[in-house]
Amino acid sequence: MTGSHRSRRPGRGDGYWGPWHGGDWFAVNVAAAGGQNGLTGSFPWGETPVTSRLYQGDTLVRENIDQAVQTFVADQADAAVPGHTGTPLPLVQLDYDVDTALDGTVRAGSVVPLSVAPYTVPGAPRAGSVAGATLEVSYDGGATWSPVKLRKDDERWEARLRIPPRGADLVSLRASARDDAGNSVTQEVVSAFGISGGR
Repeated sequence: MTGSHRSRRPGRGDGYWGPWHGGDWFAVNVAAAGGQNGLTGSFPWGETPVTSRLYQGDTLVRENIDQAVQTFVADQADAAVPGHTGTPLPLVQLDYDVDTALDGTVRAGSVVPLSVAPYTVPGAPRAGSVAGATLEVSYDGGATWSPVKLRKDDERWEARLRIPPRGADLVSLRASARDDAGNSVTQEVVSAFGISGGR
């Protein structure tokens, strides 16, 4: 028996207030785990290591253990959007979809379809249309990465992962996406799902 598996990954959703700014205040709150239909959550402190980093270009602005909940002075302001605390930030988000067994694993030696679905925060000023995506895969916990060919299918990018027949227990993903307004995201999900049946 198999089921559609949404890899646990950082993201925004209805369970947490989203990233916003108001006046010269800037706040980021990205739930440590997210899933299907905007489900968001976190992990007990210390159980699953989470480090959040905020960059301006290539410059690290702030690093925080656990989900990022930080406030900064911003260099521009927008009018508030009705129904929101401040103005939503135009952050690009990533969803992943892969068919796994009920225990969250795929078979060693198989070819596994996987999709990446980037999207922008609804209602955010200066958000554009998604213009491109990339994907890399690691079978050694993120020590080494290999690029994966993607094919665009409507609003998703489709890939086929060749799972090693032996020597690997987990699949890690590193994906990026950008929109045509200059917003982008790079996200690394170590141990996104498991591998079973390896020799």
